[in-house]
Amino acid sequence: MRNLLKHYISTLVIACGLFVIPLLAQAEEGTVKILAPWKAKGQVYKVGPKQTQFVGEFSGIMYVENGEGKLDTAIFVCPAVQDVDYKNNKSHANGRCHIVAADGNIFAQFDCTGVPGACKGTFKLTGGTDRFEGITGSGEMHVRSALSTFMSNVTSGDVVQEAEGLATWPALKYKIPE
Repeated sequence: MRNLLKHYISTLVIACGLFVIPLLAQAEEGTVKILAPWKAKGQVYKVGPKQTQFVGEFSGIMYVENGEGKLDTAIFVCPAVQDVDYKNNKSHANGRCHIVAADGNIFAQFDCTGVPGACKGTFKLTGGTDRFEGITGSGEMHVRSALSTFMSNVTSGDVVQEAEGLATWPALKYKIPE
């Protein structure tokens, strides 16, 4: 009887371990919807008769819809380049991002095309630190510009730009390895 009880307890401990250990080591993955009001600062250069190029940064706060606790918000800064062709009513932007969350840092890159004041494209998660080490994922990104102010700099011929707008990720998929 005593050996049977020992065997039963050992089997129970092993069975619990087999169920609990995979849960602790399991990768986290999901899909989130994000809204991010942003501000841009940088310089806009005239690079053709009806073309400009913005070189600067976009920064703001990302709000995760239905986020809770540490997954609710993150601060971001994205150095970027945006080319605008007013003659053909087209724009193209690309850049890299540093996202600071409560549990670590996330790095990403984006590429989008559209019209002046709006673009759609791909946002790709490229890595992270701490809790987000090894994070991967991607999703569509939409960017809109709400306000833009231009000021000419007489000496250099460039234009200083400050703009505000909204970026959204309707379904950003991510995976954090174990």
